[in-house]
Amino acid sequence: MPMAAHAFEITLSGDSEFKYQTWSDDEVNTGGNNDSKMTNESHIIISAEKTSDSGLTYGTYYRIEAEGLGANGDDNLKEDGHRLYVKGDFGQITLGGGAAGDTFYADVLDRMVNDEATSGVGLPGFGYFTAVANADETMSYHTPTLGGFKGGVSFYDAGGSSKADARELGLQYTAALMNGNVTLRYANGQQDRATDTGDETSAQSIGVDVTAGAFGFGVSNNTKETEDAAGASTSDISNTGFAASYQASDALKLTLGVVSSEDEHDKAQTIEGDITAFAADYTVAPGLTTGLTYSTWEGQNTEEAANVASDDGSQSGTYTVLYMKVSF
Repeated sequence: MPMAAHAFEITLSGDSEFKYQTWSDDEVNTGGNNDSKMTNESHIIISAEKTSDSGLTYGTYYRIEAEGLGANGDDNLKEDGHRLYVKGDFGQITLGGGAAGDTFYADVLDRMVNDEATSGVGLPGFGYFTAVANADETMSYHTPTLGGFKGGVSFYDAGGSSKADARELGLQYTAALMNGNVTLRYANGQQDRATDTGDETSAQSIGVDVTAGAFGFGVSNNTKETEDAAGASTSDISNTGFAASYQASDALKLTLGVVSSEDEHDKAQTIEGDITAFAADYTVAPGLTTGLTYSTWEGQNTEEAANVASDDGSQSGTYTVLYMKVSF
């Protein structure tokens, strides 16, 4: 039986990215272990949107991800996010994602360089702050931009078998500065214990970005603390980062960033690290980009000294990513 069309605008978009990754560290490779790999990750996004006669806009999107090959070569396709939204002069309500902490997250390496600078294979686990919750079980509201200000709040329900519900708040202010802009960002997240004996989480992110012509600058500070049911600290992570970018041409962008991170939950232990990252991104043609990210890192984790080559938990290494990406 034919169904009546509702005149939604249907959009198909996506991307495919191939990466060659190499790294060096203080670990001794055994067996077949080595310090390089190739990955290919692709996404298809199907979205639908409609605006009513009253000016209310509403829609949904569904994202599918394919990455690598599974054990049988057929289990690498998965759902990677879906949500619906309603927006208008009042702002936007999103059901199924759009966590405020993630939207206004200020970390300069993650935003100005790229997430490869801090999350690649071969990098140590110094404990980087991320949004508390950005799953499909999230409800969020984002305000319209008013005089340079905008913000958002979100709530995450962990489900019937977990008490780890989360709440997030984000704020941003942008103002003109000479021939550029200055942007202030703030995000805060709180997550309850999953069980009566679990940890509760508190996280905060604050940063400033400045653009002036072809140049960009950023500084950020991020913290994440967890406590057990008795109130004892189980992690107390903070990191401070600086980054600068230069748009050398319409096609080429260069970025350099540095960050220092430490975990002070146990004063008897040393858990700290420093990362320096350089990125060059080049647009070959509309929808086709390529580039390189190179990171060097060093740190110390005396809690994990038994698991690394040095007696005092010292670690150091490099991480390189070459990529090519097609977007449509």
